[in-house]
Amino acid sequence: MVIDRIGIEREFFLLKKGVIVEPALYGFPYDEFGFLVELRTRPHTNSKDLLKEYAELHSALVVYAEKLKLDLVVVHKMPIDKTFINYLSKKYSYDSLLDTTANIYPYTAKSHATGLDKGYGTAGLHIHFSRHWEDGRRVQLPFVEIIKALDNKFKDIILLAERNLGEFEIKVHGFEYRSLPADITLAIPVEFAFKILKIS
Repeated sequence: MVIDRIGIEREFFLLKKGVIVEPALYGFPYDEFGFLVELRTRPHTNSKDLLKEYAELHSALVVYAEKLKLDLVVVHKMPIDKTFINYLSKKYSYDSLLDTTANIYPYTAKSHATGLDKGYGTAGLHIHFSRHWEDGRRVQLPFVEIIKALDNKFKDIILLAERNLGEFEIKVHGFEYRSLPADITLAIPVEFAFKILKIS
């Protein structure tokens, strides 16, 4: 018997008086490029448990932000100051970070791996898929089929947010779908992802 699991990773901007600040300085979990708060759930076998854990984690982050008089904002794009990016680039060694984001469609010009795009910072919702035997051995997922199903379902939302269809990253546990914007209504892609995984 195989066990399917899904986990999510949602990115947020952290603002102080309307200006993006560095999450690490305030004790928030952060992405490798240093300007986004990163909320990760554990992998779950159903959407109800996943969404419950997400709600608990999100609530704790919001309360913490409010104590510090900061705002935790979920939008897919915000203008980001060039001086701030230069500071982060040096601190987080942007030049040495590898772009491990791939795409199922050929000739895609660039990925959203850095989260930076023409003077804007971008935030995404990433969905992690895994399939294992009961003894823990990984089962290869039909990731192209799953990615195409997600692209077809959410194409308009992805393109409106100026993100790329077909983005993914191979992981030890399976793969991560990276095309969705952060501000999509969470339950819809989560429930669809479980549905697609079940029939794949």
